[in-house]
Amino acid sequence: MTHEGDDYLCVERLNKANKDDQLVFNSTLKDFRGRAAVEPAEGRPLRLRIQASNRWTLTFRPLVDARRLESGRELSGRGPEALLYTGPVADLKVRLRDETGGSLCCMYGYEVAGHTTIAAAPESLLVNEAGRGARVSTPLPEGPLLLRFIDAEGSWRMKLRTV
Repeated sequence: MTHEGDDYLCVERLNKANKDDQLVFNSTLKDFRGRAAVEPAEGRPLRLRIQASNRWTLTFRPLVDARRLESGRELSGRGPEALLYTGPVADLKVRLRDETGGSLCCMYGYEVAGHTTIAAAPESLLVNEAGRGARVSTPLPEGPLLLRFIDAEGSWRMKLRTV
């Protein structure tokens, strides 16, 4: 998703009752660019509620197109992102440069092997830090993993170290 300017952006998935069910994006980043992994609520097509003051674009792509986190290669970005990791047990180092004044840095991991939906995959909170220059190191289990880097209100860098 892209959103021009620096006004508030919020995207929520809607459930069967047409109520907010899952937060997809929530940001005040200037010229927002973000990626997320989103599934439809069970038994219905995907429906989203978008709150945005400025011009925005939403593009859907298959999960296989997500960027891959690989050992020995630094990965950088800005804002939220969905990443794939298929390697062995490793330590993940994350550095966040906050751009909004004390925001949260949060990442969940999903062990997707043998599961047909993200919701069915075991979930782990991997990173949960607040502050201007968050530096975090967290263990990753063996892949395949879907990493949902959410609440990233700035630029970030990640690097893996195989254990």
